[in-house]
Amino acid sequence: MRLQSANPTAPALPECRCYTATGRLCTERTGAFRSTPPVLRLVEVAALATEVPATNGPARPRRTLALSDERFEALSAFVERSIDTSLPTSVLADVAGLSVSYFHRAFVLRTGQTPHAWIMGLRLRRARELILESATSLTAIAADCGFFDQAHLTNTFRRIHGQSPHRWREEQAARRGNWVQELSGHMDGAAMDKGAHGKLR
Repeated sequence: MRLQSANPTAPALPECRCYTATGRLCTERTGAFRSTPPVLRLVEVAALATEVPATNGPARPRRTLALSDERFEALSAFVERSIDTSLPTSVLADVAGLSVSYFHRAFVLRTGQTPHAWIMGLRLRRARELILESATSLTAIAADCGFFDQAHLTNTFRRIHGQSPHRWREEQAARRGNWVQELSGHMDGAAMDKGAHGKLR
């Protein structure tokens, strides 16, 4: 567009660069605009352009990483059933219905640990239960819990607990034996006290 000077006899001003850049009518000052050096005109146009509000609509909210309770429960149930098998992150991501990269980030955000560390923790927990509650060999326990072999179980167990699973089993058995003896002694003492009170009556 062209701006008309306040003086009707003056020639029309050149096309308003402010309007071209910003879509806003220039409130310039007619003759003063023509006297402004071209470089300063461009600076003013750029300044006005930064004031134009965005016309692309409201900003879309950022996508947040999320591993829902439903997905996590389904994943936990699957792992419990499959603890004796290989469970790479790609398999876990398939179960959760997510891509591997998205699943890994969402899992760490929810649990504070990587999928691999979580799986190893579950394998060790299951191994401790079997070691404590059964006389099953460590070789069989390693296979039942998804370790490569007994050496893999032993090395992982020692790294976490500071001792071998065999030594840990012996210590737990000894503690259990001591606890049973103490309990038996308390029961015998209570029976003797009861008998003594009966005689006094």
